[in-house]
Amino acid sequence: MNWEKLELHVENLIPGLVLVPLLKGIFGLDLSWLDGEKIISGAMFIASAYLIGAIANITSSLLIDPLSRKGLRALILHMNCDRPWESFSIKKIKTINKLYSEAIDAGLSCGTSEVSNEVVKRRQTGRMVRSSLFPLCVFWYRLFSPHSILHACIAVFVSYVGIVGLYAYSEMKIYREGCRGKRILETKSPPGTAVRATDCEIA
Repeated sequence: MNWEKLELHVENLIPGLVLVPLLKGIFGLDLSWLDGEKIISGAMFIASAYLIGAIANITSSLLIDPLSRKGLRALILHMNCDRPWESFSIKKIKTINKLYSEAIDAGLSCGTSEVSNEVVKRRQTGRMVRSSLFPLCVFWYRLFSPHSILHACIAVFVSYVGIVGLYAYSEMKIYREGCRGKRILETKSPPGTAVRATDCEIA
C-alpha cells in the first residue's frame, strides 16, 4: 500500500466528512439519495465527502498560502530567530522564504531518518491545520447564524485569522527541524563546502 497516497486521501477526506453534515444543516441539502443500498450509498457518501474536502483544501490553500508566503511566515520566523529585536522589513521576506525552502530541502535530504521523518510529520501537521479552515468556519457559521448573521461572520473571520496564524507557526516549527538537517549536512560536507550554521540564522 502506498502510504503517501493514503495520507493525501485522508487529508482530503476528513474535512469532507465534517463538511457534509454541516452543509446539510446550513443549506438543507437533500441527501435522501444516500438511503439506498448500504454499500453503494456509503461509497457515494465517501466519494462526495472526498470531493468536497478536496475543493475545500484547494480553496484553503488559495486563502492561506499567499498571506503566509508574502509576509506572515517571514514575520513569525523573524520573531523566533536569534535576534528578534532587530527591525523587520519587507526586503527580508524574500530572503527568509529562501531560507525556509532551503531548510526543508536540507531536512529531507540530510540522510538522518529521525530529522527527515520529523520534517515530513510537521509538514503534514501544517497541511491538516490548513485543511481545517473550512470545517471550522462552517461550524461557527452554523452555530451562530440562527441567532445573528453578524456574530456568525465575526466568528468566521476570527477562525480564519486563527488558522492563518497557526499555519504560520507550524511553518516555523518545520523551519527549526529543517535547520537541524542543515547542521547535519554541515558535518558531512567536505572541508570548504560545508553548509554554514549561520545559513539558518535570520539576520
